[in-house]
Amino acid sequence: GGGGGGGITSHGALAGQVLSLMACRLAFYGLLTDPWSVLLVEGVHGVTFALLWSAGTAHFRSVGPEGMGATMQGIYSAIKYGVGAGSGSLL
Repeated sequence: GGGGGGGITSHGALAGQVLSLMACRLAFYGLLTDPWSVLLVEGVHGVTFALLWSAGTAHFRSVGPEGMGATMQGIYSAIKYGVGAGSGSLL
């Protein structure tokens, strides 16, 4: 579809907003004293995950060569779950 440069910018803006919301959610987890309180914010996890995944796959699709959308989504997945999760587990 038509997105051009504007699509890339909107994907980045969405990702930035979602990451900010995720930071707030994770900070909230750090402040919890009652385990049941996690239920108040756990629904936000589903929203942030879906929005970040959508923004990431749309961005990778828009910067990849024509006809390589699935490959670019695979690269995004490898970066997010391979590199990201792997390096995060070392911290």
